[in-house]
Amino acid sequence: MINSCQKDNNGQNKSSNNNSDTTKKNPPPVVPPIVSITQTPLTILLPNNCSQSFIITNTGPQGSTLNYTVADDGALGGFLSFTNGTGSLAAGSSATIMVSVKPAFVNSKVSLVGSSLVLNVYTPLASNYTKIPVPVKIKTISSILPSFIGTWSGTWTGKSYGRNNPTEAQPSSPVSGTWTLTLKTIDTVSLTATGSLTWNGTDAYWTYIVDKNGIITTATPNPFVPNRTIQFDASNATWSYDAVGGSGCIQSQINLIVAGFNNQPNPSDAFYGPWFSAVLDISSNTAFSSGNGFSTHPYAPVTFDTNFSNGTITGKKQ
Repeated sequence: MINSCQKDNNGQNKSSNNNSDTTKKNPPPVVPPIVSITQTPLTILLPNNCSQSFIITNTGPQGSTLNYTVADDGALGGFLSFTNGTGSLAAGSSATIMVSVKPAFVNSKVSLVGSSLVLNVYTPLASNYTKIPVPVKIKTISSILPSFIGTWSGTWTGKSYGRNNPTEAQPSSPVSGTWTLTLKTIDTVSLTATGSLTWNGTDAYWTYIVDKNGIITTATPNPFVPNRTIQFDASNATWSYDAVGGSGCIQSQINLIVAGFNNQPNPSDAFYGPWFSAVLDISSNTAFSSGNGFSTHPYAPVTFDTNFSNGTITGKKQ
């Protein structure tokens, strides 16, 4: 202990101890984070190479910080691209990691198809894990297409539109019904399909009263019962895979188009259609419209005067 003595302003001595006012402040304890990773393992289909994702979340208590690093350092490393490779997450925060195959390896002569790759997530300060593998399987599009084969069914609803006079609104009438799609084969080379489409319900055709000047004075919708089953094949059915329905690159969906009135003469019963466009999603087993879900040509039975109907479709796989 070191003491010192000095006089105050009144000439009196006072002593001080330079250790007497020293207090030690302990740093606050470090709150360890807890890491949670969802949506694994991943499957990437080539050659489409749609990005797939997983989520890293800090589920630890308030005040914790999760520092993470994503690395492609597995036994077959160096083939994958990913976003947000490093980061710091406060409690309750998440980061989405988008994963795809590096472009140079999508169509390489030595194919990655069939490979089981892995990304590793390092979280050295987490209380539960320090290294978490995220498996990434590489497959072809054709490997999932059999899942679409089968029966899909649902409803259709829309409007039938009649003719109108210039400057006047086009008359319309609600139409609806049910549909059943039996998908038998999907050709991965020609991008065509085979099967049948059953279309039941009530559409509408139009009759008109016209005055001596050719002006429509009355437009009347009349029930048109289209109940029919049409067969489709490479001549009138196609499918696509990328960016279907405006939804972007989604691996679980295809867009099937059955052009039921393609190459059918008017007047003819087959000219009615329908033209059918549906997104089939095997991840949810649901079907929904791609653009206009359907178009038809209902016609007057005697005159074969035709008009146009369109609308949306919804459904699911049976």
